[in-house]
Amino acid sequence: MLKPDASISRIDGDTPNLRLFALLEIIAKRDSPFTLQAIVDEIVSNARAAALAIITGYNGTNTVPTADDYSNAGLTGVDATNLAA
Repeated sequence: MLKPDASISRIDGDTPNLRLFALLEIIAKRDSPFTLQAIVDEIVSNARAAALAIITGYNGTNTVPTADDYSNAGLTGVDATNLAA
């Protein structure tokens, strides 16, 4: 059983690791595959929306989209070799 920790109790943590620990914390508290799927769907949806916001919001002076952003947005074929092209 996971030990509760206030630093990982948010599902929208600042890093993927925090989100993963938050998900594990929720799983430990709830034992339902339907609940788990809804949580996973929400995390994927939030990651996709955040990645799309970075990609579409790029104007040359703000956060530069990475290959991971394109992957998180569900776009394939973008990697470090063709990202700058």
